Amino acid sequence: MAKKKKNEPDFDLTVSIELDDGSTMECAVLLIYHANDKEYIAIQPMEDISDPEGRVFIYGYGTDEQGAPMLINIEDDDEFDAAIDAFDEHLDEVDFFDNAPEEMTE
Repeated sequence: MAKKKKNEPDFDLTVSIELDDGSTMECAVLLIYHANDKEYIAIQPMEDISDPEGRVFIYGYGTDEQGAPMLINIEDDDEFDAAIDAFDEHLDEVDFFDNAPEEMTE
């Protein structure tokens, strides 16, 4: 787990993802949600967390045989579009950044 920087929001759940160049990126879990009978996860790099326009990554979400959580690349364009639409709908419903911790909106 990465060290918390001053004025950085505190998230209960983070994940590290491996990038194509072999480095890793620490991300906050924004939401685990269902769409079209599948489960998805929305994550945001910790470096972008205080930026409402920052990058958000959408993955399929599941567990392996031992029950450990895993991120699943979404290969199908239609499935990816549906996952993004469901995430956007959720944001519209809860107005995510209006309900974010105060330090995220400063």
